[in-house]
Amino acid sequence: MNWTKLVEDQIKEAMARGEFANLPGAGKPLDLAENPYTPEGLRLAYKILKDSGYAPLWLELHKETKAATRPWPMPWAASSAASSTMVLPVT
Repeated sequence: MNWTKLVEDQIKEAMARGEFANLPGAGKPLDLAENPYTPEGLRLAYKILKDSGYAPLWLELHKETKAATRPWPMPWAASSAASSTMVLPVT
């Protein structure tokens, strides 16, 4: 069964019935200032850190790691001509 198509069909039917017409905040941008997945007990601490220009330790470590590593070289991505002529071994 194709779940994606089933869900899309149900959404289209609900739209046709007008079930999404009067939702609160319709037409307004989302407020993404706070992460809804941050635990309630840490929200104030994270806000204070953010307002002071800091980030949680795990985020700072992630930034450092990402900056210190480089992506794998992809010689086939150098040009579109190279990608169309590259032959990969079959294993």
